[in-house]
Amino acid sequence: MTLARTAAILAALALPLALTACGGEDYSEFDEMLRKGLPQSRAVAVGYMFYDCDIDGGRGACENCDITIHPDDNGGYRGTVTHWYHDMRFEDGQWVQAVTGERGRQKLESNETGTAASSAMLEEAGKWCAARRDGKGEFVVLKQEG
Repeated sequence: MTLARTAAILAALALPLALTACGGEDYSEFDEMLRKGLPQSRAVAVGYMFYDCDIDGGRGACENCDITIHPDDNGGYRGTVTHWYHDMRFEDGQWVQAVTGERGRQKLESNETGTAASSAMLEEAGKWCAARRDGKGEFVVLKQEG
């Protein structure tokens, strides 16, 4: 067994212990990784809720919920709020998303535009996300344009 492979295996085994140190889990690495994957450039508003991860050695599963709101062809807004799961793997010294899939999806529409319309849609999405995991996680607005 090579030294690099041994180090990778030891790191994979040690990481779950580090995540649960001090009596609580720190999933900020996974939270940040999943937030970075959200498409924001064309959206007028983006919301996000990170639920948690279940890590076991070099494998794990994380869940989050997000919404993107875009202008609709009819002059209003349309949005999609999705509950995601992500199978994670520890490879070559870092965590990677191996498989991503949907647990649920809700479509939202507004005939209006502007901050009030996107705020109402974000609020509705936040409630939907919170209900999916019994209020676990905090819904945060990552982008909102007026």
